[in-house]
Amino acid sequence: MLQSGFLLLSFCLCLPRSALAAEPPALTIRDTIGIDWRDEPICWELELPGGGWRGGAVRVERDGSAIPAQATVVKRHGDGSARLVEVRFLIDRLPRDGSTALLCRLGEEGPKGTDLSIAREAGALVLSNAYAAVRLPDRSVERSAGGGFSPLLGVRTVSGKWTGPGYYGTGTTRPSGSRTEILEEGPIRLSARVVTTFENGRSHALTVTLLTGSRSIDLDESFDVGPDDRYRFREYGTDRDELGWEWWSWYGDVEGTAEDHPNNWFLPLGSADFRPVAVRYRGENSTDSDKGLFAVHPPSPKLFRDEFTHDQCEPIISGIAAGRGQPKFSEKQVLARIEGERGRGFLVVIFPRKAGEPPPQVTPWLGGKGAQVAWKGEMHQVVLDVLPHQFEGAGIRGEASCLVVKRTGADESTVCLPAGGTVELLGRKLGSPGPAEWAITGGEVNRREAADLLRRQ
Repeated sequence: MLQSGFLLLSFCLCLPRSALAAEPPALTIRDTIGIDWRDEPICWELELPGGGWRGGAVRVERDGSAIPAQATVVKRHGDGSARLVEVRFLIDRLPRDGSTALLCRLGEEGPKGTDLSIAREAGALVLSNAYAAVRLPDRSVERSAGGGFSPLLGVRTVSGKWTGPGYYGTGTTRPSGSRTEILEEGPIRLSARVVTTFENGRSHALTVTLLTGSRSIDLDESFDVGPDDRYRFREYGTDRDELGWEWWSWYGDVEGTAEDHPNNWFLPLGSADFRPVAVRYRGENSTDSDKGLFAVHPPSPKLFRDEFTHDQCEPIISGIAAGRGQPKFSEKQVLARIEGERGRGFLVVIFPRKAGEPPPQVTPWLGGKGAQVAWKGEMHQVVLDVLPHQFEGAGIRGEASCLVVKRTGADESTVCLPAGGTVELLGRKLGSPGPAEWAITGGEVNRREAADLLRRQ
C-alpha cells in the first residue's frame, strides 16, 4: 500500500529539452520491449528560455486530442520566468510496438477531470482518489487522537476503512509543533508536506504524493539528526571499516535497538477498523523488483507487523565484526503477518515482478477457495483446499483439491492437478488419480506425469 518512488520509465522516451517558441514542444513515446502499457505516469522535462512562461495553465495533446496534465516549475531564471518545467500526464494505454505523439502548449487550459480531490474535514486535510486516501494535519500544532503529534492521521485503501493516527516514539526530544503545506493540486498528482519541529530545534519533514488512478501512496522523508552529542553518522578510518556498519548505526545506539531520533514514527496498520486486502513492499532494491501480497481469503484479513533478529549475515560483515572482537553481527527483519479465521483456511497470493512491469489484478474465485490472477494478457486460476470439492465457473468444471490453470491464449492453456482429480477445459476432459499436468495448444493435448510429493508412508 505504501511505496517509495514515482516514475517507472521502462520503455524508450524521446524527451527533447525544447525551447518555448512558435512551435510547441513535441514528444514521441514508443514501446521498445514488446509489451502493452496501461496507466503509465510520464514526466516530461522542458528547458525554457528566460522572459517567457512563469507557470500556470498547460495543455497536452495526444494524437490531436487534449488529455489531463499539469506543469510544475522546478527552476526559474533570474527574472522569475520558468527555466525547467516538469509536465506530468498519464498514458492510459499504449499497445505493444505502438507509438503516440504529444504536444505541450504552456499557457493554455486543458481538461482537468480526474479522480483526485482535496478536502478538509475536522481539522484534517484529506488527499484522495478512487482507490486510496491519506489524512494529514490541516492546522499548525495539530495533535492526533492519542494526544501526540503525527505526520499522518490515517490512510484509507479500497476497503473504505481508515487506519488510526500515527505517533512519534522519540525519547530524547519531543515534538513541539507542525505545519502542513500543499505543494501540488494538479489533475495528475496531489502532493503535500508536513513539517514537525522538535524541542531541540530539529525537524522531520514528510512529503505525501498521490497519483490519479493509483492504489499507492508515496512517502518521502527528510530529517535533521540530533541531538549532536548522541546522534551523528559514524566516522570510518578505512574503507574496510565502513563495510562493517550500516547507515542506521549511530553513536549511542550501535546495536540499532534503541533508536529514538526524530524520524522514529509509527503508523498502526493493525488497528481494528483497518483491513487491507493487498499490500506492496518495496525496499532498497525497489528499482529491480516489486512484490505484492494479496489476501484472497478471508475477505477482511487482519494484518500485523512482526520483527525478528537473526545472526546469519554475509561472511564479509561477520568476519569484520569477529576480527574486531565484537559480538556476532545480527540483523533485524520486518515481516507482515495475515491472520485467518478460526476453523477455516486462508489463501494468500504473493506476486513478485520487476518494478517496471504492470501490477497483477487478483480477485477471489469460487467463494474464496481459489484465486484468479490476470497479468500481461494471461489468466491464472488457482484452487487450494484440503479436501476435493466440485467447482464450476469461468469456463472450468471439475473436482479436485488443488488446481492450477494458466491460460495464455484463446486455445492455449496449461492445466496442473498436484493432487489428482478431474477438470474440463477448452472442450477437453482431463483426469488423473495422482499428480499430472497437461498442455493444450490448438486443440492438441500433451500430458506430463509428475511425482507425488505428498505420498503417505
